[in-house]
Amino acid sequence: MLDIKFVKENIGAVRKNIADRNMKADADLVVRLYDRRNELITTLEASRARRNDNAKSMKGKLPESERATLIEEGKRLKEDIAKMEAELETAEANYKLEAEKLPNMAHPEAPVGKEDKDN
Repeated sequence: MLDIKFVKENIGAVRKNIADRNMKADADLVVRLYDRRNELITTLEASRARRNDNAKSMKGKLPESERATLIEEGKRLKEDIAKMEAELETAEANYKLEAEKLPNMAHPEAPVGKEDKDN
């Protein structure tokens, strides 16, 4: 599997390699899925940090109304995190599936042909 950093930096060459090898893969889709996956990871980590801050703020003595508010927020964060984790799992699976379709880069001197006999 090609390194995503290489794909992003050499997207034109990767597209040409896919076309030259007559394969059905979408390098642009792989990059978009990778970026989406990273966005979800960042959002999920921020939500987990908010959940941890919420839990820390409940330690100690608090007025009952303030504690109830923090408990409700904690429940909401728990539900949001569960949804984001499921979405991240799907995004990672889609990214991996599409990234595995990308062919390795052919040697620059390799002849271009549809089949082995054309080379």
